[in-house]
Amino acid sequence: MAGQERSPTRNSPPTSNILGPELWKEQVGAWGCRCCPGAKHQAWKEGQASSLPLSTGSNCVKYLTFLSNFFFSLLALVALAAGLWGLAVKTSPENSWGGALPADPMLVLVLGGLVVSVVSLSGCLGALCENSCLLRFYCGAVLSCLVLETLAGTLVVALWGPLQEGLKNALHAAIIHYRDDPDLCFLLDQVQLGLQCCGVVSYQDWQQNL
Repeated sequence: MAGQERSPTRNSPPTSNILGPELWKEQVGAWGCRCCPGAKHQAWKEGQASSLPLSTGSNCVKYLTFLSNFFFSLLALVALAAGLWGLAVKTSPENSWGGALPADPMLVLVLGGLVVSVVSLSGCLGALCENSCLLRFYCGAVLSCLVLETLAGTLVVALWGPLQEGLKNALHAAIIHYRDDPDLCFLLDQVQLGLQCCGVVSYQDWQQNL
């Protein structure tokens, strides 16, 4: 009838007028918005959402997901802090892009810690708050990482010969510039200690550094 306002339906667009509290609640319920914490709380308060509690198995999955992602978040934040600290205390950061290494090794810690912390925090908060938006982002990020790891492993197997030759050339260049960069010195020492070797082929490779 003319002169009467129609109540908003699920498919009705938002009105351009300023909504009162009661009309806003009605539109939140009509549009089915469950991503916003306020809308979710209001839906639970008014009995619009399901009031069935989670089963024991679902609770176990929820808190295991929260704890595991919380642990990885802490590790990622520690790596991020260590990388930022390493970049801050370097005496000659302008030489990190022009030496034997293509980039500063601390950048790997910074970028890796940043990515892992964002993904882990999204899974941690998504599981704890039961936020579907964060959980979708978390699942997509984990799936993308698995796909990238699979592609990287396939490329390593397919290009094993050229990779070996490139690694050998990089190690020879690292020996030549051993004392030019403290990061390079540390990495090369750790590689030799871990593999219990000296030089690329033999100890005579170090004559290039004389």
